[in-house]
Amino acid sequence: MAFLAKRGRKAIAISCVVLTAAAIGCAIYLSLDQRYYFFYSSEHRAAWTYNLANVALVCAFMFGAAAIATTALLSPRPRLLSIRCALALLVLVPWALYSSMAVLHMPGYFLFHHLWVWFLVFVMLVAALGSLVRRAVVAIKVRRANAI
Repeated sequence: MAFLAKRGRKAIAISCVVLTAAAIGCAIYLSLDQRYYFFYSSEHRAAWTYNLANVALVCAFMFGAAAIATTALLSPRPRLLSIRCALALLVLVPWALYSSMAVLHMPGYFLFHHLWVWFLVFVMLVAALGSLVRRAVVAIKVRRANAI
């Protein structure tokens, strides 16, 4: 059983790393294309310069959010997955709400950051609810076995 648990943790870790790298790569790709930026006129479009510092900051925030979610999924303490996911949601939900307040005329890579953070919030919610449902089913089975 410990082998399967170790193998499952390894699969979760690898999938989180691959998804995070793909998301950051997609954000960088979106940042390189001028079509994903808003310009008031063609003069503004012609004067556009690539802002590497802003792209790096957004990618760092994406990496940080993914690190929080991965830590919640893989950490051995606290023992219940639902508690770990709830703790991760205490950080991710305020950040998602704060960063999603203004989306008008945002560059494409920043909008992708919004989607990424809300995706992580969704994953944490599904994991927490799945953990709670599994725990309830196990408790019901144990109660029925003890009643017989």
